[in-house]
Amino acid sequence: MRGAMKTIGRAMSAAAVLWLTACAAASTGTQTGTGNSKGTPTDLAATPSTTVTSVSLTWTEPLPGATYRVYRGTASGQESSTPIGTATTTAYTDTDPTLVGATTYYYDVTAVVGGTESNPSNQTSATTADPGTLGVTIQ
Repeated sequence: MRGAMKTIGRAMSAAAVLWLTACAAASTGTQTGTGNSKGTPTDLAATPSTTVTSVSLTWTEPLPGATYRVYRGTASGQESSTPIGTATTTAYTDTDPTLVGATTYYYDVTAVVGGTESNPSNQTSATTADPGTLGVTIQ
């Protein structure tokens, strides 16, 4: 289950201890506003490109050294449980050739540190370009 704390080995790095502490604090409901001291990516934003098959995402880093999993769905709150990709920076471009033009896609991102995945970020959405309005000129 995404966002659930997982049991990991006895030997934990300092980053893993920090991560588990952040996850425990987040589970108590102490996180407020858009501030981010709990390990969940924030400020997720999507920008559709001028092509049918591309959406760019950016977000704010929760903890140094995190890797990120990107999730997509075609209905609000219905992102897949399988990530569509991963990133080591706070940006990702979804260039899936199966994206359909003039379709709204919904995204969220999780951070992974020490084998533990955060809760999902805020949800964002973008509508891909309409292939009928891409400005094709026939001569």
